[in-house]
Amino acid sequence: MSFLSPAPIVKARKGWSGRGIPAQTFAFASFKRQTGIPNWRGYSKRPITGWPSEEWIMIGGADEAGNMATESEEDDERIGIQSVETGMRLLNALVEHALDSPPPMLKTLALRAGMHPAKAHRYMVSLVRVGLAERDPVTDRYRLGSAARHMGIRSLQGLDVVRIASGRLEAISAQVQQSVALAIWTVIGPMVVAVHDHRGRFTIGLRVGEAMPLTRSATGMIYAAWAGATSKDLVKKELATNRAKGRSPATKAELDGIIASVRANGMAQFKSESIGVSAISAPLFDYRGELVGALTSLGSPHYFDDSMSGPIAQTLMSHARQISAELGYAPGTESFGIEAMG
Repeated sequence: MSFLSPAPIVKARKGWSGRGIPAQTFAFASFKRQTGIPNWRGYSKRPITGWPSEEWIMIGGADEAGNMATESEEDDERIGIQSVETGMRLLNALVEHALDSPPPMLKTLALRAGMHPAKAHRYMVSLVRVGLAERDPVTDRYRLGSAARHMGIRSLQGLDVVRIASGRLEAISAQVQQSVALAIWTVIGPMVVAVHDHRGRFTIGLRVGEAMPLTRSATGMIYAAWAGATSKDLVKKELATNRAKGRSPATKAELDGIIASVRANGMAQFKSESIGVSAISAPLFDYRGELVGALTSLGSPHYFDDSMSGPIAQTLMSHARQISAELGYAPGTESFGIEAMG
């Protein structure tokens, strides 16, 4: 209100709002008397609680001495924005159903959020508009939007393991002369959160935000070996998919053998001539002995030494140990995952 000088005193009469609404619900502000502006009234639609004993309550503006009146931060925290909280119920429901195939429909999200589908639809329209959700116009099914993915990646990148490890990827890549990536666990499995691509004869890299399979990638095998019960359900789904597509590993027994080798070597190895990639991955542990990341190098099978005794594997393991040490890891405290699969 830059046209008012000095700023008006906005007051609410105790117990009265000016429209027969209790002042505890809505605060009434009349500017006509102070500004001379006819037929104009402003209403604060924010609930007001904890009223003081004075008959008149200053809500905003300045008094005669020019002292600004502000609402307390404590009231702000107590009041909140209910519509934002309601929208978050739907967004949380969408996160819980992020792995559904096919993606959830509106009625599923509404049921999970505990609201009527018509009301949920209005909120989903807004979530789609701001990029937190996406709707398939053909199937009317929803999934997390680009803004939600970006927020998730930024949040993950703030973790200690990401802060420590991501700054070293360029140096590691220069040493091994291959692309290097960092992945951490998310609700959809291991996800790449940082990458440094090597610009050589053949460049093979990963994209930030890319989810890695647990049974058919070096990164995923690290999590299958050390992520405990966290990876149990996803591993079972992948094994079923592998069986349906005639791929290996297709059974738990087959995967058990791979995991035993991964643990014995302290690293995972994956090679596929069909997709033209070789990769080696090393685990990153924190002070609890919990797996918090996977450091992976990958490249073309023709120019990538994937032997466990080779320079790439040894360099990667050396950096993985250094990073784990900075996270407070003590060798021998790591947890194991394959037994939890049942």
